[in-house]
Amino acid sequence: MSESVIKRKGVETGIRGLILLEGFLTEAEEQTLLRAVDGKGWENLSKRRVQHHGYAFDYKVRGVNPREKIGPLPRFVEPIVSRLKALDDVGQEFDQLTVNEYVPGVGLSPHVDTHSMFTNVLASVSLAGHTVMEFRRGHEKQALLLPRRSVLILASEARYAWRHYIPHRKTDPLEEGRAVPRPTRRVSFTFRRIQVNPCICDWPDECDTRKNEQLKILPGVEDEYVRRMYDAIAPHFSSTRFSRWPKVVDFLNSIDKGSVIADVGCGNGKYLSTRKDCMFLASDLSVGLVNVCVEKSFDALAADGLNCPYRDSSCDAAICIAVVHHISSVERRKRLIAEIARVLRRGGRALITAWAMEQEKPAKTIAKWEKIDGNDFFVPWHLPSHRTQRQHEQDPCSVSKTTPDDSFQVYKRYYHLFQEGELETLVNSVPGARAVDSFFDKSNWCVIFEATA
Repeated sequence: MSESVIKRKGVETGIRGLILLEGFLTEAEEQTLLRAVDGKGWENLSKRRVQHHGYAFDYKVRGVNPREKIGPLPRFVEPIVSRLKALDDVGQEFDQLTVNEYVPGVGLSPHVDTHSMFTNVLASVSLAGHTVMEFRRGHEKQALLLPRRSVLILASEARYAWRHYIPHRKTDPLEEGRAVPRPTRRVSFTFRRIQVNPCICDWPDECDTRKNEQLKILPGVEDEYVRRMYDAIAPHFSSTRFSRWPKVVDFLNSIDKGSVIADVGCGNGKYLSTRKDCMFLASDLSVGLVNVCVEKSFDALAADGLNCPYRDSSCDAAICIAVVHHISSVERRKRLIAEIARVLRRGGRALITAWAMEQEKPAKTIAKWEKIDGNDFFVPWHLPSHRTQRQHEQDPCSVSKTTPDDSFQVYKRYYHLFQEGELETLVNSVPGARAVDSFFDKSNWCVIFEATA
């Protein structure tokens, strides 16, 4: 379906579990609710005003803290909650309400409400004006007009598998090719019910429980041959990494003054002083490399790039230099890119680089590396024995060995080498990311991508 086509009835979308009921509220009920909510205190976000009732909604995790209840839902929504519960498609109480106020041009980023924090059914009532909500699942897109005083119910597949969002624009297209301006004000009441159990749904691609199980725990290969290895060699590695790649510097110099830049996998921090007029948020999986940054008076923290410790849309740009080739599966590489896209504002750009299969001197590189499988290799790092760090003597890294003359400690580093087009294809497979440039530089494939959500 064309993204520009608007459909008014939920049954036409073909999304299981999506129901739109028009005329859910009378005009008198709408006015009563608006007066009541305007009598409460609003919280100002960057582009819209919100209220939270029952539990405070945390936009960083798309959920709530179930141990921090604000109080019961306000009495003025009790008739609406009762009416929703009586619907065959709902059949449950609600104990959390988020009220959002939208003005023309302001939308909502693509998301799925966190599976494990809420039950199977969400309900959202539109007041004061209409909007167009769009739904995305992989390459599929659907658009739905939410009329004033209607209620949208999301359950099962619509709730768990489809990302929903409101495009940031001042007009919306209609089927006839015309455009209709956004109303001067729209207020949404979104009702949820808290749950505290892990999710056991049939849609693992958007399920936080499944992702936590599969992604947050480092696979053995990354723990042994990436994190622990870099912890062991950090000072020596840093001493060999002082030259900055011109292409990376060019990218950083293209960013506007005053920007916030995420350096995901910052290593020894060699790019953190490139722009004195910008703010860098630096992180690395290796505590040893973070300590090197701190010794250089850089602000850096130890964090897994697959779970970036930054808020959604908090950065103007990002770099991720020589990191993705250390990630041991396609799904985890996609997660890394998705995290970078998540922390970028809409239109923000990131540069990501990875070692290439097409090495400029393969006889001196690939031919001497230990092949694991496919394009995966162990690449040795020779650490002079006199530089072995004392802190590792009691618990030596299990991936190392000494040379015959004991002059070097040899560590294995895990790498997945990228072929031409592979990195660009990987980026474009991630919702919210769009490759805008791809090039080869110093035996690396490099992609600049833009955050589209």
